Amino acid sequence: GAVLLTSAPSASADYVRDKQWVIDVINFKKVWAETQGQGVTVAVVDSGVDGSHPDLTGQVLKGLDVTGGGNPEADTDGHGTGMASVIAGHGHGLNNASGVIGLAPEAKILPIKATVADDYNDDQWAKGIRYAVDHGAGVINLSFTDSLASPGSDGAKAIEYAQQHDVVVVAGTGNDG
Repeated sequence: GAVLLTSAPSASADYVRDKQWVIDVINFKKVWAETQGQGVTVAVVDSGVDGSHPDLTGQVLKGLDVTGGGNPEADTDGHGTGMASVIAGHGHGLNNASGVIGLAPEAKILPIKATVADDYNDDQWAKGIRYAVDHGAGVINLSFTDSLASPGSDGAKAIEYAQQHDVVVVAGTGNDG
């Protein structure tokens, strides 16, 4: 019989952290030499943000649920928590060496729950944007698409309101094409 010789895969310190290829691409350490997000509040308008997630403990502020459910930390599908982790995750474990690390691990997250079952309504997320502006957010993250939003809609007017207050709005354009 033939013997196949290969090198063993290198041991991983943390599977999740190893999957964060963007850490090297963006060069987080260079960014962190300037800032780690101290004093910045980022509103995450999404499916909620689970403030008990180990990579986000201490980062999540009291927010707002505009869906009528009442709890902005009740993340219905994990998307909002995932986005918040990429933004302000600080990892966990010894020296925070495990888990998700975000670009701004010292920023605070203001959770705005604006969807249930991936159903975005611009009346609702517009209320979330206005709430975020009025409650000190310096950045608003909108990682969703709403095909009904258009110039002149409540959502467009809310984004204009944020811009008038010098709040940075970061919006997704979709995951395909």
